[in-house]
Amino acid sequence: MKAQQLNINYRSVPAILNVANKLSGRADTPNRVASAKLHGAYYIPFKKAERDKALATFRSMMTSAGVDATEGVVVCRSRDWADDWSGAGDGQGQGIIRSFADATITRDKLKQFADAFKHACAGIFGLLDVKHQDLLSQMSRNPPRPENLALRRAIWSFVRDPETGLPSGTLLADTQWHPLMVARAKGLVTRLTSEFGLTAGDNLGQKLAKKALRNEPLILIPDLAQVNMPQFRVSTVHKVKGESLEAVMYVTNKAHVSALLDGTATEVGRIGYVAVTRAKNLFVLAVPENCLAEFEARLLEKGFQKPGV
Repeated sequence: MKAQQLNINYRSVPAILNVANKLSGRADTPNRVASAKLHGAYYIPFKKAERDKALATFRSMMTSAGVDATEGVVVCRSRDWADDWSGAGDGQGQGIIRSFADATITRDKLKQFADAFKHACAGIFGLLDVKHQDLLSQMSRNPPRPENLALRRAIWSFVRDPETGLPSGTLLADTQWHPLMVARAKGLVTRLTSEFGLTAGDNLGQKLAKKALRNEPLILIPDLAQVNMPQFRVSTVHKVKGESLEAVMYVTNKAHVSALLDGTATEVGRIGYVAVTRAKNLFVLAVPENCLAEFEARLLEKGFQKPGV
């Protein structure tokens, strides 16, 4: 039997596929036709200290493309970058308190309750005896084990309720949020030991110490103004591999852009290629403003476009 190469792309509009072909040296043909609305592969400059401007540009381009804001995905090479661009990287605290702070930010600012649950679990099981650490991985299983359903419900009720469980991120972190967090976390541990036969760890007070918390809310005032705005899903390129996404923005540094333009011979180049090929209708490459001039001619040669031109 003779092997047949798959060379028809059913995912991306022709303008995105054109860029992917130039990056990879392939000659795939598109199954889709160009949209009458904004579509294709674009590049925009950004400053790391002004990431909200880049996100606003991406949101505006999605509107022009007729893509709902909830369908936009921001991808980064690393988990640390993804946390930073999602806003989770703006957290406070250290150790177990940092886990609870990240859970609060993820719930109240990003509205990502599944991730908030994971952060909270890391904090909660950090307060229990080390013999229960295997439960941490079990809590994220889907579907969950039947024997863990009641325990999951107890933790979910704690995570969801800012009045009796995980305190609100609008409170001052050091003087308001932290005292409530300590009291409620200890109360939850007492409940878990009495209802589920779990064993509390040692030195709960020390583990819940007020370290690296500031006299400001976990969600800063500028963030509060954005609470009702649609939040993008933020992920790593690795996690979206295999997905078909309406609109993608790939956030890069200078090395990422260079490797992308050099093709798929290196791991970083292949990561960039995967990011491009996830997008169905709109792909946006966020390039650091201070190195855009160095790459702009090559970006245009590869088929990327400058918005508004």
